[in-house]
Amino acid sequence: MRKFLAAMVVAFLCFGMAQSAEAVYFSDTKSLDKWLSQGGTYSWQFDLPSDFSVPYDTVNYATLTIKTYSVNTADNSVEVGDDIVGHLRDNIWQWSTYDLKNILSTGWSSANKLDITVTCDDDYWYWFFGWHKDTGHIYLDFSTLELCYTNVDAPVPEPCSMLLLGSGLVGVAVARRKFITK
Repeated sequence: MRKFLAAMVVAFLCFGMAQSAEAVYFSDTKSLDKWLSQGGTYSWQFDLPSDFSVPYDTVNYATLTIKTYSVNTADNSVEVGDDIVGHLRDNIWQWSTYDLKNILSTGWSSANKLDITVTCDDDYWYWFFGWHKDTGHIYLDFSTLELCYTNVDAPVPEPCSMLLLGSGLVGVAVARRKFITK
């Protein structure tokens, strides 16, 4: 029974001390409260977690959501850094969501800051007793960044490996000694 308890203690020490990679969830919301009209741009930043680093971390998912009001322009753009990720959806109140996993998985190197820019650069034309030109406009309400990543750079449990190897060698020596004495 003592041998079984000793083996259980060794197993607990070895496997209990080993660290596993865990998913880290990050979410940040920015209140924008900004009207844009034709030719207008607006930029803001999200601070990424200080321990987020590619290739050491694996991005499970990353999304950017922008809530807008009164988007009446079809040719608006949403940029993350230098990459255009899409256009705002056209409606009264609307949520537009963009997948940023590929952008952040390639190794974001902007000092852990994510730059977002929205551009409103289209005229809105409609027919009402002749041609009428109305300036396109967008109201930006708020924006949310959600990020889930796994840290795969967990420390290697070297002391535990040595303890496991040592206990195995002791077990082999004890078994050999019992075999020789019989």
